[in-house]
Amino acid sequence: MAAPAVRKSALIGAMVPPPAVAGYRVAEKLGAGGQGAVFAAVHESTGRPAAIKFIDVSLLDEARRRQVDTEVRALSALSGAPYVIQLFTFVPAVTVDEVPAAGFAPAALAPAGFGGAAPGSRRRTYLVLVLEKCHGESFFAFLKAGPTMSTAGQPFPEPLARVYIQQLVAAVERCHLTGIAHRDLKFDNMLVDEGYGLKVRMCACACVSARARAMALP
Repeated sequence: MAAPAVRKSALIGAMVPPPAVAGYRVAEKLGAGGQGAVFAAVHESTGRPAAIKFIDVSLLDEARRRQVDTEVRALSALSGAPYVIQLFTFVPAVTVDEVPAAGFAPAALAPAGFGGAAPGSRRRTYLVLVLEKCHGESFFAFLKAGPTMSTAGQPFPEPLARVYIQQLVAAVERCHLTGIAHRDLKFDNMLVDEGYGLKVRMCACACVSARARAMALP
């Protein structure tokens, strides 16, 4: 007999209010995947833009949990690294009452299992990664469009290409010096920031050494 299907969070499949994250004003949804969704946000005190990734714990199997742990530890160990997307905050458990008819009723960041869910709702727990928000397009799309609209479809200027190669080498060097192998370097895993500098996005398939794990979050 087949196991019952796990109902996907409404946060993934619909435009519903996301859980509250202390210190941030969460705005529009940027995208969604198999286990969660990403929202734009702004830090309330500094105005710094961020991208907040909510990962539904109920949709993670053991392998995916290990991958998320690897991603968080790699990002934590690379705090302050040049040309690498930064992790500002990691919240291991944000619990909300998902109400089918009315979206979400925030559970005030209660720990999992705290209290009872609202009538007719389903209690969900999310892992939350508050990340540096970049320009919003992959480096591959940036290369195709050209550095300016007037150069779209033209060869990428060699002097500018050298700058981006230097930035990529600096990012990879920092990873290796920290004890991390990215293992999935490609244009789709690189972004451009507001100043059109290169930013490498860390992935769950990275290899994180014991030395790097000792530098990361506990």
